[in-house]
Amino acid sequence: MSLSSLSKNGHVKSLWDELVTSHSVRSNNLRNKAWGQSKFSLGKSQSFSSLSSSGLMGTKPFPIQPPEQLVKGELILTFPLFYNRQIRVQLRPEWSPGSVDYFHRLVQHKCASCSLYRLARQHSDDPGEGVILGVMQNLKSVPLNTQRGICPEGSHRHYHDPDANNEEKDENKENEEEKRNPYDDDNPRENCEDCECQGPILQRGMVAWVGGAPGGPEFFINLYEDAVKYEGSRHAVFGEVVDYESFDLLQEIMEENTALGDSRVLHDELHFYIDLE
Repeated sequence: MSLSSLSKNGHVKSLWDELVTSHSVRSNNLRNKAWGQSKFSLGKSQSFSSLSSSGLMGTKPFPIQPPEQLVKGELILTFPLFYNRQIRVQLRPEWSPGSVDYFHRLVQHKCASCSLYRLARQHSDDPGEGVILGVMQNLKSVPLNTQRGICPEGSHRHYHDPDANNEEKDENKENEEEKRNPYDDDNPRENCEDCECQGPILQRGMVAWVGGAPGGPEFFINLYEDAVKYEGSRHAVFGEVVDYESFDLLQEIMEENTALGDSRVLHDELHFYIDLE
């Protein structure tokens, strides 16, 4: 099933919509916890700006080391409920140095809220494909990263192509593609503030922040086999899962029971703690 296709119930048009929906669900859960309400009570969808102004997301900037001075290393997610098995994320400071710096700080101050809470798998007939969504934050001690991800060479801004599934190419296709890709010698990536590009095209195993945010706190792990080209380069990718043991655990998590029908919220959030190697 194509990521761009409309689901039968008309609720989800793309992975982007799915992640934005997830952000709304999680945002409301965070608010409800803060207000002493049920964590599964779903209210009106909140925007990134309104969530930030509520004080639930830190916005104070902090100095970030250049990518070449950051140690790549691995971010280790350890799950007590799975007998302390681990998901190892190879960090990529060349894609998002601000995110890597954020994790170094988060490990030092301890992750007060680290968990997986939701599955999204309606875009494939394979139950093992989809995305796993979670949160990593310690808002009292570590402000969120606000530095946008780096746009890799050859990437371009996200665009909606209504003919994405049409194999026929019209005579204006080349001109349209040129308009969509704003990078050339006179308009380098560094000067293109409205391009939305924050990282590479999503591949299986990549880990990125939800909803196009530069620094979370909500993230997702992509488990779709095919490259998610339809989403363009809008997601700030900060790492990759590359080892078999981690993928085995991710597949088991994809089989976890969910609640609330279409929202696919896990019955029990899977808490983990983090470390760096």
